Amino acid sequence: MQGSTKPVQGAQSIYRAFQLLECVFELSEGATLAELCRQSGLNSSTAFRILAVLEDLGYVRKGDDDVYRPGFKPLLLTEKLFDTLDVRSVAHPILKELSHQTKEVCHLVIRDGLEAVYIDKVEDNSQTIRMHSRVGKRAPLHCTAVGKVLLAGMDDDSLEKILPRLELKRFTENTITTLEHLRAEIDRVRRDGYALDRSEHEDFIKCVAAPVYDAHHAVKAAISISVPAIRFPPEREPQLLEMLLDSCQKVSKQLGDLHHK
Repeated sequence: MQGSTKPVQGAQSIYRAFQLLECVFELSEGATLAELCRQSGLNSSTAFRILAVLEDLGYVRKGDDDVYRPGFKPLLLTEKLFDTLDVRSVAHPILKELSHQTKEVCHLVIRDGLEAVYIDKVEDNSQTIRMHSRVGKRAPLHCTAVGKVLLAGMDDDSLEKILPRLELKRFTENTITTLEHLRAEIDRVRRDGYALDRSEHEDFIKCVAAPVYDAHHAVKAAISISVPAIRFPPEREPQLLEMLLDSCQKVSKQLGDLHHK
């Protein structure tokens, strides 16, 4: 067993249990009682009693062949651990690096009901044009890059329940104002893996956004790069997109998503 070899007073049985549990996972293809005793150094009667408790709790499985294998309880605990990870604390240093690379404002956004909510913002100090966004500010879903990403990440049933409830308010001459157009845009975001805001929410501001996934490969949040239109010529889009997708992948991996190549 890794770590301290000197058990806390009165907790020797707990150490032995974890020692056996680690042996079972190291021999993940399965091990007999005798093999586990050799691996752990425990006698058969002690090992058998501990394994019976671990089996009862779901930490190990004993097959009809009397071979012990890892149980599913640790997997459930791992999922709960990933669920408790704070996406903001995980994403913040990556968001800072992205802002430093692009010299632009970067946001981390989640969905709350019918709106997007900015939960983090990093602004590079080298630029003179400032964004009016702030942490805690709410934004519409239909005309922001982050909002489109969050909508695209919903399952079809949930999406169809929320779409008719959205107020497709016009903010600029480029704002999407029909459900038909919005559905087509969501399909494009799902296909391409990112979204654009072509001065649809604010005049002279363009954004590109992409999803952050959790351990279940569900969209947990969105990260965006907001750029004054004067600094966002078409030829800059691929460069920003590459850095954005790389950053989103880094955050997703730290949240437990293993689906990215």
